[in-house]
Amino acid sequence: MLSTLDAMFTQILLGAGAHELNGFVAYIIGSNSAFFVPIKIGVTGLAAIFLVVHHNFVVFRVIRVRAVLRLMVAFYSTLVIYEMWLLAFYI
Repeated sequence: MLSTLDAMFTQILLGAGAHELNGFVAYIIGSNSAFFVPIKIGVTGLAAIFLVVHHNFVVFRVIRVRAVLRLMVAFYSTLVIYEMWLLAFYI
């Protein structure tokens, strides 16, 4: 859901004149913007599924995958809040 909100807010912000900072995403949008939302949601969804399936794993004997999942949710939550702030104050 957070990825979907991010994709939607990104499209709105780009339409209002913002610039995409992620080079890979900017390339996808520049080459064919119709594929942006499905690719964005698909890649994020596959990554989340992979992490959920491996939630009990430990990477490099230090990093728990469960912690990576929590960081992913925190990152997307922060990103969506930031995009909402941009929408509220700049559009």
